[in-house]
Amino acid sequence: MSDAVLYDVDNGVASISLNRPEAANSLSPDVVSALRDALETAELDGSVGAIVLSGEGRGFCGGGNTKAMPGVRPEDKVRSITTMARFVEVFVTIQTPVVVAVHGYCVGAGISLAFASDVIVADEDTRFRMAFRDIGLLPDMGAHHFLAQAVGVWRAKQMIWSGASFTAADAQGWGVVAQVTAPGEARKVATEIATDLAAGPRHAIAYTKTVLAQAHLDQLRAVLNTEGYASSVLRSTLDHAEGLAAQREKRPPVFGQG
Repeated sequence: MSDAVLYDVDNGVASISLNRPEAANSLSPDVVSALRDALETAELDGSVGAIVLSGEGRGFCGGGNTKAMPGVRPEDKVRSITTMARFVEVFVTIQTPVVVAVHGYCVGAGISLAFASDVIVADEDTRFRMAFRDIGLLPDMGAHHFLAQAVGVWRAKQMIWSGASFTAADAQGWGVVAQVTAPGEARKVATEIATDLAAGPRHAIAYTKTVLAQAHLDQLRAVLNTEGYASSVLRSTLDHAEGLAAQREKRPPVFGQG
């Protein structure tokens, strides 16, 4: 398993942690592949009854690796989009419940990762942000699907188009975050929840997850396909290039160039 993802099993709980703190735990295709391997390993391990997903360092996940985007070849963009989409479907359809512990920051694709889980626990000082607007892209990894399910279509549009941040308390008020904890406590509480799930009637819990996932799976697949097409188009626009340049130069972007 890659060093970018830590994996451990204890007391029926598989602990999986993003381990690229120097890169804000960004989700490159290689990291996503390693994360998928870890999830599938846990799913096939008969001793595992629940999964805790977390991140090392100052935050849970900073989204995609924007620093690497300018040099990505067109064929690699397609590979990246496909890898991400396949991973999301695996994440949603595995029968083992996934409890996510969020701290520090949860940005862009990191929100997709958290919202695709079954239970979210967040430190009270966590900041969530859909940052795609800043780089002339749209959310991916099923974010449109998960956001609309979680907060409704109208609020989802506002969150995506404004790029504004929201707090753990906001997300709890929307019914998205199950529990808000004191700073530094999210992983501990998430592990307690996962331990309780692992000690419960595993088959019944697994079937509940499967039933609910299947009810919306066709819609998720349609969203992933549309997001993938739109993302491949947007990555070739001048607005995207301007967003990346503005980020490098630490200035506000000037969009509307095409």
